[in-house]
Amino acid sequence: MFELPIVDGYENSQTYLAERKLKYRYFNQSHKRYQRYLESKGKTDVALRNEQEQDEDDEDDDIERRHNYEERLYFKRYEKPQNSYEIWRLNNKKRKREPLQQRTMSYTDISEIEDYGKRKSQHLYYSNHKLVEDFQNQVDGYELLKRKTPVVKNVDLKVVETLTQLLHINIIRRKWNVAYRVFAQLVRIPTVDIRSIWNLGVEIMSHAQENNDSEQKMTLEFLEWMTKVYSSRAKYVEGINHKLAPIFRSGSKDHTAKYVTTLLWRSLYVASAKALDNDHNTDDTNQEHSSISDEALQLLIEKINDLLIIPTYMEESEIWFVQAMCHVVKTDYLTRQMSSNRVDSINDIRRNDVTAAIKTAERCLEECLKRTAGDTVLFRFPDRYIRRQLRQLEHRIANE
Repeated sequence: MFELPIVDGYENSQTYLAERKLKYRYFNQSHKRYQRYLESKGKTDVALRNEQEQDEDDEDDDIERRHNYEERLYFKRYEKPQNSYEIWRLNNKKRKREPLQQRTMSYTDISEIEDYGKRKSQHLYYSNHKLVEDFQNQVDGYELLKRKTPVVKNVDLKVVETLTQLLHINIIRRKWNVAYRVFAQLVRIPTVDIRSIWNLGVEIMSHAQENNDSEQKMTLEFLEWMTKVYSSRAKYVEGINHKLAPIFRSGSKDHTAKYVTTLLWRSLYVASAKALDNDHNTDDTNQEHSSISDEALQLLIEKINDLLIIPTYMEESEIWFVQAMCHVVKTDYLTRQMSSNRVDSINDIRRNDVTAAIKTAERCLEECLKRTAGDTVLFRFPDRYIRRQLRQLEHRIANE
């Protein structure tokens, strides 16, 4: 009843691979014919083209034995998405607009290029008749309707189909807790493409936390799970994952995964909410609740300190800003806990903690500004406003 959120080609891998090979064979041969057309018109560097063909001929003996050679040859002409982000982000020259290379061709030349690509791809027509027919329609410019999901006979796909139906049914019935459990099971299956159900997961977690508690426990648990399972230092192995695009959940050495920053901001919000709830709990009977609130914030600060010693995060200005905000919240919490009814020694200890937290917050802001200055994409934040708030907190403890 519902579309299965699985990786493309998992249902019929042989047909899927044959379709991709036929498609990329046509692309490569058409591109080769187009390059010859440009050479005949004198619009390209013939020497450079001959050098590229010579390099390709030298590698033919080794590459031809590899699987999906046509697909690799096609993507070799373009920048890979897992590399282009860092290039665009760190190099200003890549961001400058370049004029489009506008060329015109006659209908006869285009037809000749298309016929050449079809003729060179005919030796792959050993596939089934339906595949060849779909390929011809795509070449002619027709848009094909998506095929209906076949009858599931595989046990693994049957499990995915059952969980998908339960997921949609519980969303329609607004049973968010049950839908969350089903979603948690789906994301653990290797054949499921998380990108296809991520929007449903966000909606489920936003409603499930409303029915649970104000601490957004379910969202934090899911983000914690992603942080532990998917390492930010794991490399994208193109030789194994060349069939799939890089998933958003994978970070690199030059940028932090979004679920990490989302986890830190959510944790800061939860710790701030706890501190606000226990703001007036300064009596001895409520001392335990206050210590729990202080402990949640301190655990977050220690966690960020552990992240800032890793090269993946130590150069990220947003991580330093979150750390600064943690110390600002801690400073505000400690100043509100000070009271004239307390013993002077206790107030002196808290006053020293406030002073240390203010200095740490200022140092984190300086580190954030230092790293923001070198970024191509600026991370903006109200620096003067935050420092003015810190000065007001200093005056507050001076008047106690």
